[in-house]
Amino acid sequence: MDPSDRIPLFRSEAATFEKAVRRAYDRGDPVPQAPSRPGWTVTGLVRHLGGVHRFLAHGLRERLMTPPPAVHRRDAESATGAPGPLDPAAAVDAVTRSIEVMAPARRTWKQAPPGAG
Repeated sequence: MDPSDRIPLFRSEAATFEKAVRRAYDRGDPVPQAPSRPGWTVTGLVRHLGGVHRFLAHGLRERLMTPPPAVHRRDAESATGAPGPLDPAAAVDAVTRSIEVMAPARRTWKQAPPGAG
């Protein structure tokens, strides 16, 4: 995916994420769970994605812009029981970025337990 193609998709996914979060809370559960992320709440998704956005703003904007909002938008939608599809190019990009960027970055944040890779 060309970096210039990511901006409209980023905006669209961010807006759709917000709508999904609002719908999840409109269902009346004070702490909606995100079934596609066991142990996560919708509030946790909002905090996580906010952190991702701050991280992106500090240097990786071109590299990682679309995948986190697209993936977490779907996670938030799963709290309503109606997760929408992921754009195929964004899904491929999310997997690629996870392997090339996020996995190595996580190793610098926290050492993996023995035998975990």
